[in-house]
Amino acid sequence: MQSIPVWNHLPRARMTQAILVVCVCLVAGKIIGLGTFEDAYITFRCSENFALGHGLNYNPGERVESSSTFFYALLVGAVERWLRLNPILTGNALNFSALLFILWMLAQRARPPEEGMSARAVAVGFWYAATHPALWAYAHSGMETVFFTGLMFAGFLGLLEMVETGRGAGRAGLLFGLAAITRMEATAFMGLAAGLAVCFGPKERRLIGPLWLLLCFVAVFAPVLAWRWTYYGYPFPISYYVKVDGGGLLLAKRGLFYVFTWLILNPFGTATLGLGIRFIHRRTALPRRVTIGLIWIAAYLAYVLSVGGDYLPFGRFLVPIIPVLSLIGADLWPRWVEERAAQANPSRRLTRRRIIAYLAVSQVWAVIFPFQFFGLLHELGTASTWRQVGKAIHRRIPDRDVTLFSFTAGALPYYAKLRCHDGLGLTDPVLAHKKVELGKGIPGHEKADVRRIFDLRPDLIAYQSFGKKVRIRTLPHYVTDESGQKVFVDAGGKAHPLKARPNHQGETDLFSQHEIMMSLFASEEFLSRYQLMKLKDPALQALFFVRRDAKPRLKAAFVPFAAPDEN
Repeated sequence: MQSIPVWNHLPRARMTQAILVVCVCLVAGKIIGLGTFEDAYITFRCSENFALGHGLNYNPGERVESSSTFFYALLVGAVERWLRLNPILTGNALNFSALLFILWMLAQRARPPEEGMSARAVAVGFWYAATHPALWAYAHSGMETVFFTGLMFAGFLGLLEMVETGRGAGRAGLLFGLAAITRMEATAFMGLAAGLAVCFGPKERRLIGPLWLLLCFVAVFAPVLAWRWTYYGYPFPISYYVKVDGGGLLLAKRGLFYVFTWLILNPFGTATLGLGIRFIHRRTALPRRVTIGLIWIAAYLAYVLSVGGDYLPFGRFLVPIIPVLSLIGADLWPRWVEERAAQANPSRRLTRRRIIAYLAVSQVWAVIFPFQFFGLLHELGTASTWRQVGKAIHRRIPDRDVTLFSFTAGALPYYAKLRCHDGLGLTDPVLAHKKVELGKGIPGHEKADVRRIFDLRPDLIAYQSFGKKVRIRTLPHYVTDESGQKVFVDAGGKAHPLKARPNHQGETDLFSQHEIMMSLFASEEFLSRYQLMKLKDPALQALFFVRRDAKPRLKAAFVPFAAPDEN
């Protein structure tokens, strides 16, 4: 009964515990190899251009908001510009500061919901957030996810202060404003916060408080929106048009699967929601903060369902609800312990131990869940591979006027320091605004179009990079021709009958790629302009298409690709 009250009365102890958890995250993350995700380099490239005086743009001279997180990118760029700190280091510092804030506030607010209830069960809420693999992974990722989560949680706590005391509306509005210029979805939750303040706030301030909340929010958000619309020509970041614009029922269907997968991936969080629904169904008197938290989480699930989610591991779009789940869990789980004890079921101590065991199993399950674990490995591996290739390109290609085309717009362009256009639309307004029905393919990849290559005429096209010991085979992956038959298509565009040639250990199909990239080899026009070549680097097998009429200095960095013919 003494552990949680100690947190409440000794701020230094609360802070020490939160700092300890963050330090463990840092050390453990480095030990197990957590690092920067591929998509984070898009933001870092925009921040670096801002630091160099080129504006918050992906390519100097092109007004394209490739980074979907204005405030985060601006902070990283400003620190690099005036303090000369590395963007990746700054991004990690912002994310870990946000994680520290989240844990500190959870520890500070953890208290038994009623006199006599189990204080130790309250700590379960804190440890749910402190040990959640999503917060660990994204704190190291370089992406804005944890930073945004901290802003949203701070705004949510401001909303609770408004409801409980009638104060703090201005601070909550400013926090939601900062969250909205970090990621646009915060605008919708600002509206929800105002509605909740009207419904649950003190009667004497049910209009004044929400009005002041909205005014402070607009003071932060409106100038940025006006500048964005004027400077870039669009009200939303380009990623919105790539991933959401054009969505419908198919996108919602994918979002439903995304939310369902997240609920399976997070059994403890799902159980917390189930407890809340159970208490409401039984008409148990719950504090307003719990009711508001449940409404908040339900709205967030509905939002993610409508936009379809994304492909990154651990349910990135739903990370912002983890602190809110932790907060209401600190209220719900002690109630459940007391309910079980009142029914002459297992003792409070045994029930608490079962809850802790369930929490531990839940967090381990979230890590080993196949799609998430391998997704994390793939994301880290992709970034690591293209980081090495980008550094090699920077060393071997002295000309800075070379143009690169890539379907990975992150680590490769960031380290290569070349002008780059991507084939997904994250740096290209033409592709981003292409009319496509979303929801059928990989999120963020559905507007890909290799025909843009003929319009942009890049000097280099990144194809793939393989490990040094991998044997690359010339025959492509199986494809389906117009008659519905599976065939091979070789580098000359010629079809071959299907032959059972499985991949063996240490081998890879040269064409085990997205079908869009494979289609390049079937285009005579493309092959007449570009040649498949390998970067001159003994440590890499990096394949690029190089313009046949490229400058000799560019071609000197490559050798024609040749692999054993298996025909």
